[in-house]
Order: sequence, then structure tokens, then C-alpha cells
Amino acid sequence: MGKSVCWAVAACVWAGGAVGAAAADPQWQPTTAAGGKNLAALVRRLGAARYAERVKAQEELLKLDAGAVPAILDVLAREKLNAEAVERARQVVVQLRIPQFGAVWRDVAGGMRPEGVQAGDVVLACGDVPIRCKADLEAYTAGQPSPRVRVWRKGQELFLTRMAAINECLFGFRDWPDEQARYETSGHRGEWDQAVETALADYRSGDPRSAEELAKAWEQGCRDGVVLLAWARRLEQSGELAGAQQVLRARMGQAVDRSFGADLLHFDLPLEDARIAWLDGNEPEAMRLLDAAIGKAAAGGLSRQAARLHSQKVLWMFWRDPPGAMAY
Repeated sequence: MGKSVCWAVAACVWAGGAVGAAAADPQWQPTTAAGGKNLAALVRRLGAARYAERVKAQEELLKLDAGAVPAILDVLAREKLNAEAVERARQVVVQLRIPQFGAVWRDVAGGMRPEGVQAGDVVLACGDVPIRCKADLEAYTAGQPSPRVRVWRKGQELFLTRMAAINECLFGFRDWPDEQARYETSGHRGEWDQAVETALADYRSGDPRSAEELAKAWEQGCRDGVVLLAWARRLEQSGELAGAQQVLRARMGQAVDRSFGADLLHFDLPLEDARIAWLDGNEPEAMRLLDAAIGKAAAGGLSRQAARLHSQKVLWMFWRDPPGAMAY
């Protein structure tokens, strides 16, 4: 069995055997996607010779919903694809299966927990009202009991008939996806996982020691872009602008980003670099860094990242002050 076939079989096993279930459905169309696009062709293009074509195919697949997952897995099982195509398809499946917005519950030491909620649950809706961030949840639950709540838990959507004490527990919710979620779904995983999880939890809680913990995780071999971004942001938030900039510029070329579109490498990290320059009083350097990042993203066919960076530049020029470190 060839390497590409082994990858495809592994992907199907990892996905929980959804292919067989889908194939039994007579309404299921294994080679087409929404809008008449040929899904099989899109999956094959994930391994195209041109980088821009691979990225474009991944962007097109990510416009679909979770109903396309069985068809993607079927293509992986039937066709001999190269390793990059399989890895990009895996990323698509992960992204389609996880919620794009919500408020995620993280257990807080010594704190209360809403009844029925488990650590890692993402609240998607209260009644018929969608929850896109923690602020939505807070606004909805203010002054009224929580009704039927829809949550996402480990790949499944569940309904909780009641979620008691949510008003008292709002401090334990974070916007989804947070740094921990990004690391869990597309991070550079390895023997340093526990160290990274502890460091990111401390980072989100505002613990100043998290900068040292993130540095140690990097020293252990973790090259994840989320770790580098959190490390630089913690130094920046502590007023150590020179240290934050040094950390970023010495390591951005080593950072690994397995997320869709490599947002960390082509948006978050260069934006943080420019932000630090701005906070240090060097506005021309900040603009130069943004222009360079926009040009690099555009040259690589990453139109979405280039547009987002351009939007940030316009906002900075309008505000004459960059948004807060967590605003983007």
C-alpha cells in the first residue's frame, strides 16, 4: 500500500467511519458540492503543484458546511493523493466540524460551573438566539434564566434543557476560538503539549509568568505560531516592547502554522510586529511593516489575509492609535 493510500485510510479512521454511513444514504452525492462545484476536483487540487491553487481549493472547500465532510472523506478513501493534499483535507474536515463562533467554557480553579456544562463545551445558542461571543451570552442571560441551550462538545451538537447559575459563571467563558482551541485543532503538537496547555491557560488568566512558560515550551521544541504570538503579546502587555519585538523577529521564520490559510504566519504575527513598532512610537516603521506583510500575502495568493491587513492599516490611520492587543 502506497504512502498516500495509507494517509487516506488513516484519515477515514480518524474521522470516525463517516464514509460508510454517508454512502448508505441514497440522497448523498459523493462528487459534488454546493453550487454545482466538483468536490472531488477541489480535493485533488489540494495537492496541486502551484501553492496559490492549493490555497484556493482549500478556501472553496471551507465555504461548504459540515454536510460535505462525508464526501471529502470518500474522495480521500478512493483516490491516491499526495501527503499535502491529505493534510489540507484533514484541516478542512476539522474546520468544518468545529463551530466558527461561540463562547467556550474553561474550568476555573475554585470557581462555579454552570449545571450540565463540561470543560471545553462551546455555547452556540440560547433558545433561538445565536451566541457568537461571550458578550452575546452575557447580554442574553442578563436578568433572565437560561432556556434550552445548544452546545458543541467534542464533535457533536447537544441540547441542554437548562443551564443553571450561568449568570454567576460568565467569568469562566471565553470567546471561541481561543488560543487553546487553535492549538488543539491545528497546533504543532508533541511531547510539549502539557507545557503549552498550562502556559496558554496562564496567559489567558493574565499570569505574568506565562511569558517564561511559553519560552520554555518553545525551547522544548514547540514551534507553534499560537505559542509565539501569545509569548510576544504577554511581553508587550507587560511593557517589554523591545523584548517582544526581539522574540517575534528572531522566531517568525521558524514558526509552524497548520491553520487554514496560515493566518498566524500571514496575519496575526506580522500584525503584532507592526503593532509593537506603533506602540514604541515608530509609526512609519509600523506602516512599512504592514505594507510589507500586505505585499507578501498578496504575492502568495492570500487575498483574504492581504485584505484583512489592509483593513487594519486603514483603521490604524483613522484612529491614529492601534486597537487593543486582543481586539483582532
